Amino acid sequence: MEYRITAVISHHGLSDEIAERCLDALLVRHPENGPVVSQNTETGELTLTIALEATDPWAAAKLASEVIGGTLDVLALPMTEILDVVVALADREPAPEDVRELVGA
Repeated sequence: MEYRITAVISHHGLSDEIAERCLDALLVRHPENGPVVSQNTETGELTLTIALEATDPWAAAKLASEVIGGTLDVLALPMTEILDVVVALADREPAPEDVRELVGA
């Protein structure tokens, strides 16, 4: 099944450069996952969304952590707090509580 995983992490959203580097790295390393990166420069939140195939939501979350964590490692970015993770079937519309609009300042 295809899942859409969204992870929100702290601090790295303060920098436009870091957000761009994250997106570029995900596009180079995992273009098949359709990565999307957004940021909130006021709160410092960086949101990374990818889609991937997995057998269940737990496996999807584990794979996503490897993809996202590996990308942050390649960029030599320090680990920061994980604020939120949402795992959803890719073919369903997100529930209203899953939708956040992050607007850069």
